Amino acid sequence: MEGIDRLIRNAKKLSAGRVFVLTFSEDRNKGLIIQLNQEFQLELGELANDTVLPFYSEVSQKVYGKPNTRWTLKDTGEFYESFQVVNITPEGLTITADSEKEDKDLADYGAILGLNDENLQRLIDEVLPTVRKYILEILLA
Repeated sequence: MEGIDRLIRNAKKLSAGRVFVLTFSEDRNKGLIIQLNQEFQLELGELANDTVLPFYSEVSQKVYGKPNTRWTLKDTGEFYESFQVVNITPEGLTITADSEKEDKDLADYGAILGLNDENLQRLIDEVLPTVRKYILEILLA
């Protein structure tokens, strides 16, 4: 009976917010968020709100050797290197990056930070084992 009582006490300590913070405080999961934002969205010219960036102009392709693809916002790599996951709270988290460049702010192009629905689902699928791990740890403590 003591084991059941302990399990019930521990269950009262369980909250979605607590599990969220534990899960996304892991460097691996922070890195996954950044990877999804960069490789599975921006490098494809896609934004978090399911809109897209424009294609490189013909001039940019001929003069600067840009590919015939959508903008990736990765010309120097400096912007991508500045990505961080911060402010992890039970209510959510924030992705930050230095989007201000010499003559423009990349954020003016739209929702460059954040995950679209498809990548949010990828994230959920990937972190589910970690969520289960923390739930069990809290219940069985």
